[in-house]
Amino acid sequence: MSIIVTHITQYGIIHASDSNLSYHGQAAGQAPKLFPIKRLDSALTVAGAYSVGKESMDTWMLKFIQHNKSSDLSMFVKTLTDSLNQESNQTEKKSGYDLHIAGYASVSGSSHPEFYHITNYSIDPNTGDYSVQNLSLKFCEDFWNKFSSVPAKQIFTNSMGYIYCNGFPSGRIVYFKLLQQMAIFRSKVWAEPNWRFRQPTSVYEEADYLRHDMELIKLFFKHSTYSAPYIGGNIQIYTIKCP
Repeated sequence: MSIIVTHITQYGIIHASDSNLSYHGQAAGQAPKLFPIKRLDSALTVAGAYSVGKESMDTWMLKFIQHNKSSDLSMFVKTLTDSLNQESNQTEKKSGYDLHIAGYASVSGSSHPEFYHITNYSIDPNTGDYSVQNLSLKFCEDFWNKFSSVPAKQIFTNSMGYIYCNGFPSGRIVYFKLLQQMAIFRSKVWAEPNWRFRQPTSVYEEADYLRHDMELIKLFFKHSTYSAPYIGGNIQIYTIKCP
């Protein structure tokens, strides 16, 4: 499995993922799970099945990004979803796919963030476990559809950020619990004037904290009783500065 994270703040967008692969409950090496889409000022991360039509995900995705001619991010997501549905085989679909795509869209001279989620997973509301109820992948936009009517200054009031995370169930759940505790701890640290510590003031500084938190999740899986380190390897980070 994996852990993939997208963080949207007033300073920009951070994409992150681990790099471990597993197969039938055993470690299966490491590979890229984060792919920039520079011409659309965006990027994507992948979790779940790591092949499309028996072709390795990194090879398939790099070719898709290179040849795709979509004029905006929404069209890119639609064509990506269609291609995954058409080219992946039944075994891969039964294993399940989970993708985050986020970047900045330009409309009438102004830019705004968009976050898309492509998946064929369902999440059990009681256990947090994933299952594939329908083989067909679908996508949704979860950020701008919610905030398009909100004044820009209010979206990130009090340095508020928005975190989207998917991946191995216990890793995802523990990550959100960690964020809750670290938010309290860091706020207290930054509020102490004599210590002279401050909040991040750029997307790059925010990425440093995100990397630290993901490294801790990695450590939990390193010292676990799972049959494989389902989350681990190099933490991959990609930042997109707010235009």
